[in-house]
Amino acid sequence: MCEAFNTLMKPELDAARAYDNAENLVKYVENAADGFSVTIDEACSRLGVTVDQYRVAKKLLEKEMVAS
Repeated sequence: MCEAFNTLMKPELDAARAYDNAENLVKYVENAADGFSVTIDEACSRLGVTVDQYRVAKKLLEKEMVAS
């Protein structure tokens, strides 16, 4: 029963995890940019993420906001 539920819910759980990860990444980058008074590019560099990862995460959050 539990396995069947997990199989049915996997797409929703994966989407929720992706959203949470995107939300955290954007929050960390933007807080670092504000805290260090640097650009988003520099904040990404300091945090070890690419600007592309940040942009994809930001776009995902914006798409979810529109869909809500």
